[in-house]
Amino acid sequence: MALTFEMPLLDDEGRVTAVRCPSTGCDAVVELINGRLERHSVRGQKCEMSDVQVVVG
Repeated sequence: MALTFEMPLLDDEGRVTAVRCPSTGCDAVVELINGRLERHSVRGQKCEMSDVQVVVG
């Protein structure tokens, strides 16, 4: 599980839809799917935070 303090992107109903990846060196804005970070790449390789559950604080 990861914790992010970055400002999340919200939908019209106030639900979190995307956050900035909390992994060091990865600044990707990643969509949340069922509270987990969508699979994404950093420097051409799968980011270690892909599929990790996220809590927005």
